[in-house]
Amino acid sequence: MRELSEMVGERVRIFTRHDTWHCTIQHNGRQLRRSLKTSNKKAARVRALDVERELQCGPPSRPESTTPAQVVERYLQKCEIDGLAAETIRRYTQAAHQWLALVTEKGMRSVAEVNACLMDDYCQQLVKQGCQASTIKTDVTIIRQIIKYAVSRWKLSVNPLSDYRLRTPARRPQPFWTPEETEEILKLASGDFQSQLTVLADTGLRIGELAWLTWDDFDRARNVIHIRAREGWKPKTGNIRAVPMSPRVRRILETESRDFRWVFTAHPSRQYPEGGRQISRRRMLARLKKLLARLKLPGHLHTFRHSFVSRALIANIPESIVRDWVGHIDKSILRHYSHVASQQSQAAMSNLFPQIPEKGVTSS
Repeated sequence: MRELSEMVGERVRIFTRHDTWHCTIQHNGRQLRRSLKTSNKKAARVRALDVERELQCGPPSRPESTTPAQVVERYLQKCEIDGLAAETIRRYTQAAHQWLALVTEKGMRSVAEVNACLMDDYCQQLVKQGCQASTIKTDVTIIRQIIKYAVSRWKLSVNPLSDYRLRTPARRPQPFWTPEETEEILKLASGDFQSQLTVLADTGLRIGELAWLTWDDFDRARNVIHIRAREGWKPKTGNIRAVPMSPRVRRILETESRDFRWVFTAHPSRQYPEGGRQISRRRMLARLKKLLARLKLPGHLHTFRHSFVSRALIANIPESIVRDWVGHIDKSILRHYSHVASQQSQAAMSNLFPQIPEKGVTSS
């Protein structure tokens, strides 16, 4: 079988042999070869870089002399190697740096000093900041991942957070608009903004996916929009998918100007007089909020996605197809579209007890 190989880092190359990844590296005029003992390519990249660092800098320091800041720095580097989305890395960085600030305040100089009491203090700090329970749980999960990474790299004797858990918070019902309300919103919008909102409404795309849409993603022959990664960005779950186009989405894309790479672009400004910049999520949300205020409706840009999923489920589209359209969405999350269940429940009850004529009234 032909070996697959790839350069990782400055001096180390990884390759497969019998479904296992190995690495070769030049060191002191000799070529060294090691088995990475994994069949997973992402894991192989990380282990190969560890080999390169160890040969350059010596073996990893002992846990007692390793600071939490060093662990966080290495972990975030690993996230980049693993190809996590920029938004995900930004979220991890935010949580990690806030945790590091508390670690510094407590005077902890070694990762071996981390304990469950510190995490209790961290959670309390987030509560005082007004963070929601779901946000706190996400941040705790991030810190637990960082400590688990420290255990594997610096061989901590125990993982102090292995049993640290928070209760899973109840999911709040997501706002959604009926098809009629969605159409009212679209009618109030105008120009490019109306086109952008229409695509969100008819496809269930995330706003980031809309902003990174290029003309190469518009497949007229197959009548689909391709959602796929490109340099500097990838979809939230990293999965490639194709979303069928409604007739009006197809009309919009066929009539949009193709002067720039992006399908939808921001208007020219003093700073960017030639235009061609990607649309701004912040500016779109501000414009949408004005429309919603006029209609006295709740919601935000992501509500178009919730409404699309709800509309599809009400129309009895199989869940497997809905997940294919909108990207990875767990069945447990689908069940939280309580408004869908409510409407279906009411319809089922109506079928069970059809309208009965009042006493003394006979049907002709």
